[in-house]
Amino acid sequence: MRIYLALCAGFSLGYLSFFFLPLLTPILVANYGVQESLVGWVVGAEVAALTLSTVLLSRNIASANWFSLSLRGVLVLILSNLAMLPADGFVPTLLLRALSGVGEGALLVCAFAAAGATAKPEKSFGLMSVVGGLLSAAGLILVPGLLENWGDRGLFVIFALAGLLVIPLLTGLNTSQSTVEQDTQGQSALPLSFAYVGALSGGVFLLALSGYGIWPFLDFQAVNLGLAEERRASLYAFTTLMNVLGSVIPVALGMRLGLKLPVIVGSLLCVVCLISIGLAQSQLLFMQGSSLLLGSVAMVLPYVMAFCAMCDESGQLVARMPAVLGMGQASGPVLAGILLPSGFATVGLVFGLLCLLSTLLFALVLFRPSLGRLTGEPAR
Repeated sequence: MRIYLALCAGFSLGYLSFFFLPLLTPILVANYGVQESLVGWVVGAEVAALTLSTVLLSRNIASANWFSLSLRGVLVLILSNLAMLPADGFVPTLLLRALSGVGEGALLVCAFAAAGATAKPEKSFGLMSVVGGLLSAAGLILVPGLLENWGDRGLFVIFALAGLLVIPLLTGLNTSQSTVEQDTQGQSALPLSFAYVGALSGGVFLLALSGYGIWPFLDFQAVNLGLAEERRASLYAFTTLMNVLGSVIPVALGMRLGLKLPVIVGSLLCVVCLISIGLAQSQLLFMQGSSLLLGSVAMVLPYVMAFCAMCDESGQLVARMPAVLGMGQASGPVLAGILLPSGFATVGLVFGLLCLLSTLLFALVLFRPSLGRLTGEPAR
């Protein structure tokens, strides 16, 4: 039980600022002197730092002490967010958000490695997403009220306090790969060639770029369509709840439907959501697309992460997936910012096409004849 509490705590804190991006990006523009056209670079810098941190730390993740590494990540996150209180200007803001990304990367690489080492990794990853989504939904409902009294910069105090609160829970990660090998006994690995690893990583990258990259910019489209502030806050909270529902699917079903069906259906649903958001001329269509967007991604990723864990018993492949996700998340806001002057319809269409390419890459890897012996599906 302690390991699952630790997994959820590390995952939720590692992705905390991401889930608050609809609140964070307007705060950066209004309070830190960051131009609207440059806010994507600030967000991208944080996720890029997360990516670099994950890549470097994953190299020896099998022998690392996950609790010690996570604790250092939490301390970096706390200090960088407290330093945001007196900060001002584009460069200091960018550097501090990047420093926070380093701490987030340490938390995520440990959480992903530990989840991949459990007996049912698809359920572990789904559980992390469920808890993270519930906490972020509650935060998006409650935090705006707190900021009315604390001021916009109080958001970073909340981030720091969250770091302090999760430290006791992380003690469940006081282990490493070697101490949980008994959980994965009996699983047969299916090594991937370099080409298939590239295709799998490319699919994850494009799914993160398209599905998550548009998330920080939803508020701009919502304002353009005339959504009131209260309805926008409720929409973002509902979107994270749908993220929870998407994550419940792998927790509840496990491998009963195999890998192929949930991955392909979920990624195609994401394509539909992105195009709907971009082309929306009504508030209803925009809200429908937005509410299902994160849920569709959340249904796909636990299965993909479980597949990575099954293919590599050392845990390095799944531990590096936060880096691939991070690169997608870092690239998405930058690309959206470049496309935004051409209209939100362009953003939605381009991102929808990239997500469709992600679906094709997943299909290339998953529809291999040898996959059946790993998942129990009949070989074709």
